[in-house]
Amino acid sequence: MLVLTHATHGYGSEPAEGVTITSTFSSGPGSVRDAIERAKSSRREAIIEALAHSTWDKHFMPYGPTKFVNGQNTGARPLVMQVLKGDISVVLPKEYRQADPVFPWKA
Repeated sequence: MLVLTHATHGYGSEPAEGVTITSTFSSGPGSVRDAIERAKSSRREAIIEALAHSTWDKHFMPYGPTKFVNGQNTGARPLVMQVLKGDISVVLPKEYRQADPVFPWKA
């Protein structure tokens, strides 16, 4: 997981306390895999067509399903996460908050 690798880089095996992480990742690999399976093809046009006609909700992010409109994922939301008590927690936006943010944020 890219986020965890970034958060632990240079600090051993545990995430560095207070590290702040931003993400707009929603479900890229999973939704593409689903589209390829539904398209029954590896052709780019077929995959794009399958993505355009799908709604995928099997991701781990705290918001709604992935839905592409004109090539844009209308379900994606930016998140800010922080390593707190050894775990990665969503701190912003407030509607998805798992823990209160700790300020000042470490860069």
